[in-house]
Amino acid sequence: MLLASAALAAEEPYRFEDPFWNLAFAPPGLRKLIAPSDIDLIFKGRAGGDVHVELRVREGTADVAAIRRGVLERAKGEGAREGEEPRPWLFYAVRKHKVFEEVHGHAFYARGPHWFEVHAWVNDRTPTAERDIRSSLDALTLGEDPGCGIRARKVAALHGREPLDPEVLLEAGKQYLAESNPALAAALLKRARAVAKPGALKKEDEAALLRAGGLAMLDAGAAADAVPWLQDAEKAAEGEAAREAAYQLARAATAAGRLDVAFEALDRAFAEGLVVTKARLSKEKELEDARKDPRWEAFWKKRVQDR
Repeated sequence: MLLASAALAAEEPYRFEDPFWNLAFAPPGLRKLIAPSDIDLIFKGRAGGDVHVELRVREGTADVAAIRRGVLERAKGEGAREGEEPRPWLFYAVRKHKVFEEVHGHAFYARGPHWFEVHAWVNDRTPTAERDIRSSLDALTLGEDPGCGIRARKVAALHGREPLDPEVLLEAGKQYLAESNPALAAALLKRARAVAKPGALKKEDEAALLRAGGLAMLDAGAAADAVPWLQDAEKAAEGEAAREAAYQLARAATAAGRLDVAFEALDRAFAEGLVVTKARLSKEKELEDARKDPRWEAFWKKRVQDR
């Protein structure tokens, strides 16, 4: 009896929600089959009308036409039909063993740097197959982009932790920054700061989060947003980390047109013993406006010239 009850409970339809990606997926008769094993596979299950469903996330700058074309080329489907309303979609059939026909549908939802792909299919064509597939394709709801990325899921899986753990988000954000993807880095680091409870991060990790977030915003072209993060990073850090944060603050403040803040930060950094080559100071593009300012010569003579 217990086994029968468990089996019945497993068959009950439900609404799939994922707080990490801030989305909900609720086609009629949804059932979860197995826990997804691929990092980019968010959900795998079945829906009403014997429809197989998968929900994946893609990351990058490829446009939907290229994504859709790649899906069709990999599938080698027949009789493809595609359109743009209510969102980009694709239908095609695949003949199996010369006996029956699988019918596949894909819908693509864009949000920020991510594409969410709903793939729904039936193993044999029926009069209601396409209608049932369409119900699944239209069943995804995206909330506001919370700032997330596939890299965070990989870090979480590697360390056996939750993707929303602030330390996971910090590590993933630093990796995106190292990979020259500052927009995604900034998104994850903002989320890390938002979800971190007081005392959740060690002091040095908190300083690292603030510094990395400021650098990500600066590299993403949001210098004004980077300034307060780097100001907080300097306050939270100690020793070399504090000096480096002050130097990065000077770069961001100069780029944001806040030269008073920039010169004060430069003076603090060099007074505390920051080591930066003269060549770097002379060529740092974010400091260009500072180098044109009359105060630059006084700073150079006081802090740099005799080193």
